[in-house]
Amino acid sequence: MKGILFKSDTIQAIVDGRKTQTRRLGGLKEINRTSDIWECLNPTARQLVTFYNEGTAFCTRVKPRYQVGETVYIKEAIHRFNVEYASYSLDFAPVMFMQSANRFHWRWARDKLSPRSLPREAARYFIMITDVGVERLQEISWLDCLAEGIQEDRDGFFYRCHYSVPQGAYIELWNSINKQKWESNPWVWVYSFEPKET
Repeated sequence: MKGILFKSDTIQAIVDGRKTQTRRLGGLKEINRTSDIWECLNPTARQLVTFYNEGTAFCTRVKPRYQVGETVYIKEAIHRFNVEYASYSLDFAPVMFMQSANRFHWRWARDKLSPRSLPREAARYFIMITDVGVERLQEISWLDCLAEGIQEDRDGFFYRCHYSVPQGAYIELWNSINKQKWESNPWVWVYSFEPKET
C-alpha cells in the first residue's frame, strides 16, 4: 500500500471532512522543468495522460502515482513517548502499546520519525482515490480551493484572516509546501478522495 504526505493541519482537515482534494507535482516534474510548451491531450484520463510538446512535436505519456479506487495511507510524524509506547506528533495519541500482543516495535535509534518514514503498520488514517485529472495549477477554482481544505472564518476571511477569496489562501499554502511556486503555473495532478476505514 502506498503512503501520501500531508501537513499536520491538512490531516486535521481530512479528518474533519473539509479536505477532499490534493494537487501534486509527482511524475510531472520533467515536463514542468523544461521551457517548452506542453499541451495535455487528455486531462481527465485516469490511468495515463498524454502530453504533446509543441516545440518538438514529441508526445509522452505519464502515469499518476495514485489510481482511482486505490486506498492510500496518510503519513504522519510519530515519536517514542516512553519505554512503553509511541505517539503521533499531531495530537499525542498512542500509536500502539508496545507491550500488546501485536505491538508496534520502535526500531529506530532516534526518538522521532518523520512522516516520510512512517511504515504502513503505524498508519491510522486512510483515503480512497475517487478521481484523477491534470490541470495547470492556476486553473484551480473557488470551489476546488474549498475542497483543498481552505476554510472561511467567522469574519468571512480565509487562512489566518489574510484573504477575502480562497484562491489567495491557497496560493500561500501551495508556496509554503512546494519548491515549484504558484507563479510558474506548473502542471499538477488533481486527486479527489474520500476517507476510508480499514
